[in-house]
Order: sequence, then C-alpha cells, then structure tokens
Amino acid sequence: RGDAGRLTDDLKKFFGSNRTFRDIETIEPGVDFVEALNRAVSQCPVLLAIIGPNWLSAKDSEGRRRLDDVNDFIRLEIGTALRRNIRVIPVLVGGAAMPKAEELPADLQTLARRQAYELSDRRWEFDVDHLVESLEPIVGPRKKDSEKVPWWKQKKKIGWVAAAAVVGLIASIYENESQQPFQPGPPPQPVPVVNRLNYAGFDAIGRYPTIVQVYSPG
Repeated sequence: RGDAGRLTDDLKKFFGSNRTFRDIETIEPGVDFVEALNRAVSQCPVLLAIIGPNWLSAKDSEGRRRLDDVNDFIRLEIGTALRRNIRVIPVLVGGAAMPKAEELPADLQTLARRQAYELSDRRWEFDVDHLVESLEPIVGPRKKDSEKVPWWKQKKKIGWVAAAAVVGLIASIYENESQQPFQPGPPPQPVPVVNRLNYAGFDAIGRYPTIVQVYSPG
C-alpha cells in the first residue's frame, strides 16, 4: 500500500535520514541481507513492524505463506529484534487488526503481546506526530523546527521581526522628541556638493530595492 515508504519519509523529516533504516532501500546491492538486517536491528533502539490487512496471509510465488519461510526478511527482522529484547512497535495500517499469537510462527508469537499503534489515512499527520512523540524518549528528540523550515520561508518571518523592530524604534524616537519643548535653532546652512556617490542595493530587511545617494562636502 505504500504505507512503509510514506512513514519512512515522515520519520526522516522528523529525525533525519541518517537515523532511519528501511530494509528494502538501505541495504546496498551485493550485501548479505541477513547479515545487514542483523547488524541494523542490533544497533537500533526501536523497530516499527508495519502490519497491513494482508500481512498474515501474504504468500510467495509458490503459494506458501511468507511468514512461514524462515528466510523471509520480515520474519528475520522482527524475530531478531524480539530475541534481542529491542522495543518492537506493531504499526497497524489500512484497518489491519493485531495478529493473534497462534497465527504467528513460534519465534514471532511474543509480537502479539506488544502494544500496537494505528495509523489512519484520514488523520495520518496527526497519528504520525503522536507516534514521533512516543519515539522521542527512545531515540532522542526530533529535529528543531528551524531545521525543517526552508530558508525562504524563514526569511519572511525574519523580515517581519526586523520591520517590527524598526517601527518600534521610530515610535520610541517620536515619543521622546514629542516630550521635548520646541526650541527653534539656527537656519540650516547649504552644503556644497563636490562628489556624489550612488549606491544601489536593498533595504535593511532585504525586501525592496533602494538607491542611496551620499553627498560629500568640501
């Protein structure tokens, strides 16, 4: 159904690609997949066993149930994690129900006693966020929000903060000046212009083009 790939992509967004292992996309060609699975499972603190509605009845090309094959990589992964007492979370997708112990091979029967978590298509993002919250005490905190937001979205927020600061500064100057009594000063003297320098760039917030002219007296 694609749920495994979809969940993997979401977990990478929260925790980073270097902290997420998926069997069919992480093992390189030519590598002994049994050794690779054992090594990966032995190093991970938690394994998510994604169970769909046909998980128990899936069959191979010869019509045999895949879970009954001792070399099936799903059975190898889950069995290795259970033997090593690694946290195994059954993740139910597509309306699947949790399998009973008697429906599983002997080395997977303790999976039936693990508390399952359900992901629904209608509330996928909500369910994933709660799943991530339950994973954080096990695997560590998720990435900071600033690391997940593209820079071009952050720039707008920074621009608004800078604009607010400028407005606050102008308001403060106006308030201070309005409290001072008016005292007429000497009339302004004309400033002779010898050199004029033009500068084209952007304003302090970096949003609008501007031209600055500098007059140099003397």
